[in-house]
Amino acid sequence: MTAAPASSSNLHPSPDIAPRACRLINLLNWIITYGQELAAALQQGSQPHRFATIAYRFQTTDLAAILARIARGLMLAGALRAHLVQQQALGRDVQPSPPRLPCTPSLRDPKAATRPRVRHTNIIDLPLDRLPSADAIAAELRRRPIGAILVDICRDLCMLPGDLNREQHDELIQAVIAYDGNLATLLFSSPLLDKVNERTRRFLAGEPFDDSVEWVIPAIPPSAPALPAGPRDYPRQPIAA
Repeated sequence: MTAAPASSSNLHPSPDIAPRACRLINLLNWIITYGQELAAALQQGSQPHRFATIAYRFQTTDLAAILARIARGLMLAGALRAHLVQQQALGRDVQPSPPRLPCTPSLRDPKAATRPRVRHTNIIDLPLDRLPSADAIAAELRRRPIGAILVDICRDLCMLPGDLNREQHDELIQAVIAYDGNLATLLFSSPLLDKVNERTRRFLAGEPFDDSVEWVIPAIPPSAPALPAGPRDYPRQPIAA
């Protein structure tokens, strides 16, 4: 499942109306194009070297699981883009999140400390066999900041810094910071990096490894033609100023 193609007006929104929303829409357009072409390449059958590169990045050879993860990221990206396009059509721009300043300890209501905290489960934490509904995605967009949703999209697509050119990478970083996303999670959280961190933690703690932290390194047939190890150079769209 992939996001529906955008109309030409959505692909190239006017920067004169809601310029911040316009920049985010352009950024999402490139991310969605990347995800759609990645899913199409997998569905059509990638070369063995190409599939091995993708499987290593996702740390699984389960094609269905990889496609489900990409589909979920595209669903989030498409819903966020549609929301921003709607806001722009109404002439409403998005506002950066206010900076978080250190807070000083204050006296609290003793009864408040005993009240149960509401803990939400984010869509990205759900099992891959439970793709979110449109209502669940809409609720998450209302509840969480744009920067956090951007981070989850990139995590689902397993995007690494090398997948972006310098301008697009800077735009993504600025958007995550401006709209209250977690920059550390964006840069250091992916199936591959999560496994590195877990292996390192177990090594330092003297704990044994098990199948859950074993590297997934797909075997490549000897006769397979060699392809570059890096990601495919997908066409890039300029980011509006």
